[in-house]
Amino acid sequence: MSERDDGGSAFPRWSEREENYGMSLRDYFAAKALNALLSNRFVTILESAKSPEDAFKVMVELAPTAYEIADAMLRTRKS
Repeated sequence: MSERDDGGSAFPRWSEREENYGMSLRDYFAAKALNALLSNRFVTILESAKSPEDAFKVMVELAPTAYEIADAMLRTRKS
């Protein structure tokens, strides 16, 4: 299994401890994409859900889409 390109650190800064580098650029892009996806569909999701659990399930299904968008953004940066 090849390691996925995460784009490096979203907010790089010098540190002797690697764990201080914070989130990856891929995670940052995915978070922004998920926010846009939810803001566009959130009211519809809540109105159509029969319970909070149903709404949560639909929102969880959007997470992979957010990472697909993030991966596309990373590919575009390289071209």
